Amino acid sequence: MLGWGITGSGSLGFSSYEDGIETVSKGIKTEYIDKGYTTINEIMSKYTPQSNGSWAEGVNTFMSDMQ
Repeated sequence: MLGWGITGSGSLGFSSYEDGIETVSKGIKTEYIDKGYTTINEIMSKYTPQSNGSWAEGVNTFMSDMQ
């Protein structure tokens, strides 16, 4: 469903889709949007700075598919 809090030892689990959506949405708002990272590429620069752009491409594709 969602990747969040991924570290070398695992990732956060959620008790439901609603819990996951709420947790990730709040995290994106407070850790990215509120700090001025408002585009997918800007978010990528903080979330996964080592990416060659494939992370942003994947997110943009997913968002396009949802529309």
